[in-house]
Amino acid sequence: MTVKGNPRQLVADIVADGVGYRKLAQLLDDQFAAALRLDAALLGQLAKTIAAEADSIDARRRHRVELLGNAPGAVQAFGERALAGERHTAQRKSFIARCNELNALTARCKALGARNGALLAAQYEAMQRLMHGERHVYVPA
Repeated sequence: MTVKGNPRQLVADIVADGVGYRKLAQLLDDQFAAALRLDAALLGQLAKTIAAEADSIDARRRHRVELLGNAPGAVQAFGERALAGERHTAQRKSFIARCNELNALTARCKALGARNGALLAAQYEAMQRLMHGERHVYVPA
């Protein structure tokens, strides 16, 4: 597998994704808090901001897939090859640490997204029951 682009840009994208995922995690926490307060206006604003951040992260991910393929660990394997040798030991370790951090941040954001989705779905369901009643409440026995 060969890299068609600039390896430095690839590393910069990994760093940018780390920043992006940390920002996304904060936005998802803010979304959860706004949902608990039933702040519809803030939820609308956060949805737009979350979508924009997710789009930026996804664009960088698509670029990496284009350059390196979609195999699990392709980015880290590239870093290990590009930074091989004793001369690059510190950079290689740093790159691998960033890849591992990115994996952890990705998992955290997925969990936060699932948490928020469950809360919003439960709130929607409760609101539907409140507005329209239970279907089975007035059904003859």
